[in-house]
Amino acid sequence: MSQDVTIFDDCKLTNVKLYLNSECYPYDDLNLDFERNKYAILYDMYSRFRRAYYGCDCAEAYLTTTNFLLRGPFVVIDCSRQNESIKNATVDVRLGFDCQREYTPMG
Repeated sequence: MSQDVTIFDDCKLTNVKLYLNSECYPYDDLNLDFERNKYAILYDMYSRFRRAYYGCDCAEAYLTTTNFLLRGPFVVIDCSRQNESIKNATVDVRLGFDCQREYTPMG
């Protein structure tokens, strides 16, 4: 294996959705384009999650934008504000990734 698997390959990722039953998160499309540096929404979602989930008043994220892009980027979806029916029942979970290039697993 000649390629470093810790380096992110964006596969021309344009959108990510988390479906909890029929509810989707985030509601709006992300409109990502790594070639045109349109990824700020992912970094924002990542950096806000710590404050929202842990309730800390930390302004800084653990990863810088550069490290976030190099080692990730990570898609962090805050779905803490859910419909009551989702909180109290069995939930069907599905992740959807929209890419402009086919994903091929390494190995």
